[in-house]
Amino acid sequence: LLNPHSWGPFTVSMDNYSFNPGLSVSSQNKLSTFFLNLGYEYDLNYQEGTYFADATYLGWYPALKLRAEYGNRDRMVYDMEKDSSFLVSYNETNLESSIYFPLYYSSGQWYQRIQPQLTYEYKQLDVLTENVDLLKSNYKIIDYSFAFSNFKRSAKQDVYPKWGQSLSFLYSQTPFDDSGDLFAFNALFYFPGIKKHQGLRVYFGYQKRYGEAKFYSDQIAVSRGYSGLDFDNAYSYKVDYKLPLIYPDYNLGTFIYLKRITLAVFYDQSKNRVGEQEKYRSIVNDLLFETHFLRSCIPFEIGLRSAYLIDDKSTYFGFLGSIKL
Repeated sequence: LLNPHSWGPFTVSMDNYSFNPGLSVSSQNKLSTFFLNLGYEYDLNYQEGTYFADATYLGWYPALKLRAEYGNRDRMVYDMEKDSSFLVSYNETNLESSIYFPLYYSSGQWYQRIQPQLTYEYKQLDVLTENVDLLKSNYKIIDYSFAFSNFKRSAKQDVYPKWGQSLSFLYSQTPFDDSGDLFAFNALFYFPGIKKHQGLRVYFGYQKRYGEAKFYSDQIAVSRGYSGLDFDNAYSYKVDYKLPLIYPDYNLGTFIYLKRITLAVFYDQSKNRVGEQEKYRSIVNDLLFETHFLRSCIPFEIGLRSAYLIDDKSTYFGFLGSIKL
């Protein structure tokens, strides 16, 4: 049942093929029906770490998944009596159990995925800030989600799928009390670029919290370059254009193989639709290196990001990492 096969100084998300710095150990049985991941990941956006363990079993239908998380959080909290906000530090524990139906279809050059999912989550908040008590410290949440994707098969040289659409819906509620609900929608569209192997990607996301629902994390992708953004009612959109620059085809012994260098240029905008209706806009460019480490068959994309934050009139520089499957 247990067959550890890899570890690394990062954690990989198979939902969006991205990784965060940290430490992870992965196991997969020989029948590929049981997957186990353990580790620690650091969120560069919120600048906070989380210990996690998740297990997925695909031997039954529907598929089953369990996940546990524990980490320290710092959040701004609004005090209605004093009409002011202040920073609260607390430890957060999340326990999740999910069932989902992974459905796959293909027709000619097109392939589709449909996945309805039901998740039950228990969230516990333990306050560390002195002389502060939350109105509620534990939540029982049910998530209803549905995902659909439709892609046309592309050449390996294409930086994005030539044509494609991906849609996801999420509704989270606390049915056992009136703590609050959340609705989120995310959409991705892919189009061919001006020249061969180039590509255009357009993203749109919307979320709205109902009631006192600050305990829900953001479910949309915010403008790149900003950190710590938290929205109750907001939308976000992004336009990305990516193109290959050169193919070095260079290897440094058995340690690293550099396959391709690409350039991506983005425009992002996130807007809060309540309060002062703040806008967060950025112009971003990424220089990316597609590599293979230690003769691994998995291609990694690492690189540098520079961004101009239009509304803050400031710049941002950072490192990037993802896997390409």
